Amino acid sequence: MAMTISCLIPAYNAAPFLAEALESALGQTRPPDEIVVVDDGSTDDTAEIAARYPVRLIRQANRGISGARNACVAAATGERIAWLDADDLWMPDHLERLEAILGDHVMAFGDAVRLFQDGPETETYLDRSTFAALFSPASDEPTVIERGLHKAFLPGLCVSMETTLVRRADAIRAGLFFSGLATSEDRFHMIALSLLGSAVHDPHIHAHARIHGGNTTLASDLAVAKEKLKALSLAETAFARDLDADDRLTIKRLKREERARIRRLSADQGLSVFVRAPGALTDPKQAVRALRSSAFGD
Repeated sequence: MAMTISCLIPAYNAAPFLAEALESALGQTRPPDEIVVVDDGSTDDTAEIAARYPVRLIRQANRGISGARNACVAAATGERIAWLDADDLWMPDHLERLEAILGDHVMAFGDAVRLFQDGPETETYLDRSTFAALFSPASDEPTVIERGLHKAFLPGLCVSMETTLVRRADAIRAGLFFSGLATSEDRFHMIALSLLGSAVHDPHIHAHARIHGGNTTLASDLAVAKEKLKALSLAETAFARDLDADDRLTIKRLKREERARIRRLSADQGLSVFVRAPGALTDPKQAVRALRSSAFGD
């Protein structure tokens, strides 16, 4: 007997895109058994738009992306869960393809194309990551990854959440989403999930991940860098027993790179604030100090 599937959509001020996302979920060749939308304290018409569709709508005060994702899982009744961000789109055969290959694997996943406001980009998430070099996936057939998928997630989120299908029980077993992360919560969760067992990759395009000015990951570069560093530190501690020597070296290198980026961005931000201040350029000594800070991060 086929297992039930819940489509989970965390939404915050998603009015411009939510209807298209819902249409892509309802238009599946294998429709989800339920669609759960968690409106995370939106101040626009997100809830009103969701209410026009056959969904389970949950409204809550704003708890951030991790809180919204965890509320989605808590409300789901399906044995399997499939994520769809409120501004993204599923391809019509997304669920049908992944349901056919999940089997006993912890996760089945496909690929996504970034969809920019001025049109789609040809390169995909996986082509921009270390995935191909690590696993040499087949070009037209599913590839089973017995172990090591977490290695692809350490440098960044190389698999779009919108292209995955997992068992709800496994998502809970992985620890769900850490509320202390404003971004990189998906990468941390995917590392935990991939450490539970094998995965299977379908090489086809399963989603369009929309890129626009409201994306969380397009917010302050400095804030994102700090969250990435926090996520790496958490992974280093939380998964210590599952990481090998190469993983630990990779994390240390990535942390050094993020610290350097934070210093550079902090210095650039400091210079920008200084230059915009009234009368800033009338004090030569302060100007020199600001320039040195921006150039050398001291």
